[in-house]
Amino acid sequence: MVLSIKKLPKPLRNKLQDMFLNYLKKSVREQKAGAGEVEYERLITFCLDYDGEHEEQISKLLDKLVANQQNRTNFAMQMSNRVYSNEWIIMFILFTVTLSFVIFLDAGEGVVFQLLAALLATGLSMLLVILYKMSTLTHKKAKQVWNPYKKLIDSHFYRID
Repeated sequence: MVLSIKKLPKPLRNKLQDMFLNYLKKSVREQKAGAGEVEYERLITFCLDYDGEHEEQISKLLDKLVANQQNRTNFAMQMSNRVYSNEWIIMFILFTVTLSFVIFLDAGEGVVFQLLAALLATGLSMLLVILYKMSTLTHKKAKQVWNPYKKLIDSHFYRID
């Protein structure tokens, strides 16, 4: 979005860049998905209230801000999603029922059927471990999400990774 204001006159561009910088600093400082809401609303309000020569470019910026607001809302919702204990209990019960079917399966003396039962049991166990890891990895990723913002601020909107 900051790149789209490059063709604006320097005073207006600097004002918008300062508003973006304030928003990013607030977001990085609090490291929450919904942080910086007031600063983001200031950007939108500025674009709505703008009455000048460059209304078309500001209108395009406003469209991008509104579209990005939907992304911010989705991101905040995804970051706040948690797997609750009752969901874990239900998954564990389903796991044990399914695993018991595999364990009590009469594979006979056939090596292929015994191998299949072992693979099913292992696969179900790995599925439960992966589900647990996915739940805990969400929190670790949340801390690293802010690194590109920090680089953007440090480079004064020159570089984002």
